Amino acid sequence: MLTQYFSLGYNGLELELLRALVLSEMETVELVSQKGNAKKFHDGYVYDFDKQSENGDVKFWRCELSRSSSLKCKCRLHTDAVTGRILQVIGGHSHAGNPGRREVLEALDRVRERAVNSQENSNQVVRNCVQNISRGARAQLPSNELMKQMVRRKRKQENQAPPAPQNLADLVIPDEWKVYERNPGVYEDFLLFDSGPGADRILIFSTAYNLHNLHNSTEWYCDGTFRVSSRRQPNMNLSFSSNMFLFCFAGYATIVSPVVHSTR
Repeated sequence: MLTQYFSLGYNGLELELLRALVLSEMETVELVSQKGNAKKFHDGYVYDFDKQSENGDVKFWRCELSRSSSLKCKCRLHTDAVTGRILQVIGGHSHAGNPGRREVLEALDRVRERAVNSQENSNQVVRNCVQNISRGARAQLPSNELMKQMVRRKRKQENQAPPAPQNLADLVIPDEWKVYERNPGVYEDFLLFDSGPGADRILIFSTAYNLHNLHNSTEWYCDGTFRVSSRRQPNMNLSFSSNMFLFCFAGYATIVSPVVHSTR
């Protein structure tokens, strides 16, 4: 959008100012903060969601600096709850606008999204998400170390295991744990058998590909372990007969690989 100005002799600083002006005049955009709170960007200012009208038709927003000890900005924004259209701006701001703030919020939103949807390391995630933002916005970003911590924290939240069950009847396996992503976007069943809740519940984890390898292997190996039962729940009998973890390996040529996992 701004490339046309290069031919007019604008220098780098002037282009940065033009970029800020273009961003400030763009349509109102709703964003989400790191803590999951809704934010609204309008005319170079950022507003935090406050509440909704009793009839649900209007959303009320307040300037994000309303709680600043020094500024205590009183400006408010009302929007249509369905369309997001600006209904009215109440009061004036006690501070200058900050168009670069929108770029910062959008960059951090990209960091959180990419942290979940990519296999890149934290440094690559941060670099790819902030490389194209303006110099003014870059100066407002958190440090690289803080953004890398954000990536690790987001991934930990997404991959957090459910609480340990108190008994086998309470064991619930999330749907995403019942499948295996062999290739990007290509899933296959991983939980092949579940006898259902009960004291003698049996679970078998494997894939059609692994069973094919098992069928065609010349040697089978089996092993059992209790070490994967890291916690002894008071209502779960951990005797050999009621809680055994079995691992079956397929061996052929000089390769041995795990193909079936079962727990009982």
